[in-house]
Amino acid sequence: MPYTDHPEIPPAPADDTVIWQYLSVAELLDLLDSSAIHLTRADSLAATSIDVESQVMLGLRSGIPAEMVRRSFGLMSRVQTAIFTSCWYSSGSAFHSKWQGCGGGKSQIAIRSTVKGLHAAVSRAPQRLYISAVQYIDFAVSVMPTGNVFFPALHKDYKLRDEREVRLLMLQTGGQKIFSPGPSCGIDLSIDLHSMIHGIRLAPHSAEWLRDLVQSLAERYGLTCDNSNVDLTVLNEKQVCRLKSADGCGSCNHSFVPVAALHEECSTQPLFT
Repeated sequence: MPYTDHPEIPPAPADDTVIWQYLSVAELLDLLDSSAIHLTRADSLAATSIDVESQVMLGLRSGIPAEMVRRSFGLMSRVQTAIFTSCWYSSGSAFHSKWQGCGGGKSQIAIRSTVKGLHAAVSRAPQRLYISAVQYIDFAVSVMPTGNVFFPALHKDYKLRDEREVRLLMLQTGGQKIFSPGPSCGIDLSIDLHSMIHGIRLAPHSAEWLRDLVQSLAERYGLTCDNSNVDLTVLNEKQVCRLKSADGCGSCNHSFVPVAALHEECSTQPLFT
């Protein structure tokens, strides 16, 4: 189905915006073998909990009737079982909190695409799909918009705003106007693999066996592979965790680089080009 923007939700970033998705080794193998992207049911996403009553009070201050706010949040909450999404990030790959190490994430691999590439990858899907930029708000002082069922999947706490997350969205319906709960395990959507994958990076300090595996996969799927070593600068004096802004990190004892490197995108070379 040809891609169209949704008129009621935030638009997608510019076509040339670079976006990243973070995967485990098993997830990468499944993606390459099946040529299908996994969409997670929205009610299964890790997200900031919204205190509805606090939102009601904020709405009252703005002149919004309390019952209207409650009904809107109730409907949006129920419909999350019919919304599916694939999460991407435009914040870059080198220092993202999704990397394994700091934060305890399981991801070891990041695949690179663009908004235009994601459009092309899903252009033949029979379902209607949308791409939208996540909005970051302070739920303690702002009322989340309630005019569309996609909004809960498109709003996160402002403290996470550095992620600059972008989401591919799908609403499963049983007809034109009836929402149909989908499988809790998510949905696999067939894609054009080469339109979507523009590059792959390994997490810093990845094991040699993983680099060898990725190189083998690149050859098998007709992709070129650059297996050059990563050059990470280590400070002799003051060290700053490459995934956090404070000195050191409570969950790891490696991967330290200068503060200036936190704003660069050159510490890890792409493996697939």
